[in-house]
Amino acid sequence: LKARIPGGFCPPEWDGIVCWPEGAPGKRVSTSCPEYIYDFNHKGLAYRRCDNNGTWELASINKTWANYNECTKFLYHYNYSHEKEVFHRLYLIYTVG
Repeated sequence: LKARIPGGFCPPEWDGIVCWPEGAPGKRVSTSCPEYIYDFNHKGLAYRRCDNNGTWELASINKTWANYNECTKFLYHYNYSHEKEVFHRLYLIYTVG
């Protein structure tokens, strides 16, 4: 049984790290940092934005964007290059299994 999403809303979506709930147009959506990733801050939140047109906001590289800063605050003291490496490894683990 599939839930009906109100018109104009961003649909629920798995981004490879968390399952995002539906989003209201023009609003920021948050979800808990995933507990299955040991080094994440499990009390933090991840964020993404639903555009006014009902699609998830895209980064400049035409890829759906999410803010995981609160989740990664224990990793490398906010070192962006290390954070990028961590997410790349998570992507590989998710893709390869």
